[in-house]
Amino acid sequence: MLNQQITDLRVNFKLSEADAYYTQGEAYALAAQRTKLAPAKKKTSYQQALTAYQKALDLGKAEAQPKIEAIQARLK
Repeated sequence: MLNQQITDLRVNFKLSEADAYYTQGEAYALAAQRTKLAPAKKKTSYQQALTAYQKALDLGKAEAQPKIEAIQARLK
């Protein structure tokens, strides 16, 4: 029973961490979209968003996949 509770806590923590990275990625992507006159800063923000989305995807946040593909297309 205790092992099951520990496993449940780990799963919940992993999902919470994935949500946090996803939200962080959204914030970086929004900052990049709002950046107009600084192309280097815009690119850096998109790269940070990409990194955060990839971490979210690695932790099980499937909604991050389309965002990753969109940002990769922008960075090419």
